[in-house]
Amino acid sequence: MDVWFDSGSSWSFLPDRKDAQPRADVCLEGSDQHRGWFQSQLLTAVGTAEADRKAIAPYRALLTHGMVLDANGKKMSKSLGNIISPMTIVKGVVGHYSVLALASV
Repeated sequence: MDVWFDSGSSWSFLPDRKDAQPRADVCLEGSDQHRGWFQSQLLTAVGTAEADRKAIAPYRALLTHGMVLDANGKKMSKSLGNIISPMTIVKGVVGHYSVLALASV
């Protein structure tokens, strides 16, 4: 199954609401998902709408967050190998800098 169809149709498992309201209040994802996750949810909702009902988005609002950047200003990514281990963050130390110092940058 196509991953975008699979994830994009996940809204259909939420219960229907009265008065033709979206099934979810908020959909939250990274800004790199505008043409992926968000669009696939919208297209599957509109494409499967019943003929006698107005097609609506499955979410009331979209909220996107930015990306964590490395020291060179590039998006941190496992595929680029420029990530910080989550356990390093949990322990509170990243190299010579504390996580608190990194958060204030």
